[in-house]
Amino acid sequence: MYFSGKITNSFFEFLKRCEFNTSRFFEMTPLEIDFLKDPHSWMEARQVERLLNNIQKAYSYHFMDKDLITTVGHNCVSLKSWGGLEGFLKMFEVPEEIHEKMDIFFSYFMSPVFKIYNHEVTNNSVCFDVSFDSSKYPIVTHYFKAVLEALPVFLGGELTEVKWQDHHLEIFYPEEESIPLPFMISESSAEEKEQLLIDKIKTCEKNLITLKDSKNFELLDQTLKILLELKKELKKRKK
Repeated sequence: MYFSGKITNSFFEFLKRCEFNTSRFFEMTPLEIDFLKDPHSWMEARQVERLLNNIQKAYSYHFMDKDLITTVGHNCVSLKSWGGLEGFLKMFEVPEEIHEKMDIFFSYFMSPVFKIYNHEVTNNSVCFDVSFDSSKYPIVTHYFKAVLEALPVFLGGELTEVKWQDHHLEIFYPEEESIPLPFMISESSAEEKEQLLIDKIKTCEKNLITLKDSKNFELLDQTLKILLELKKELKKRKK
């Protein structure tokens, strides 16, 4: 079994963005550093699992309020550490289209890729059994689980929930929420409410930038982009 450098490069890029000393990787693994940073490389699976375990032990105390493995997986959109695979994923229209090709998706991350059995779709989720033994690679599986939770974000959606127990995998669909957009504001106080919304957006931007400077990257890049687009749209409506 081999795992892709897309996994190790994700941890390398995340910790580098957090301004940690990534040269410590030399002490954690016999794997070549160039392989770790190459999203197109392939490495022996147990060596990758062992490296992620060492990374977790070495850096987790810096992230007391969150799980490091999950955080890296949830940041897969903004890290851009998969060697262009991110652009391919954005070609899909809805996450369900990616879910139908899970074997192809995972072929970018492991070799040989697992087989899928008992594929079942419900109103709330999609579930299937896989030939991959998650108990042999618990930390890599932990990362995969977080990545699957973040897949809807590639298409402009929100994080979802994933359950992965042994050989059974279930991906839940994000619940749709009704968001009060500017054009739904009542006529009597539209201008006043729009200005209030603009002020709130500016406050959100300021807070998010502060969080980003403090090394909390989870979905911040995407959130800032959405807020900027909303603000531009509001300005157009005021003209």
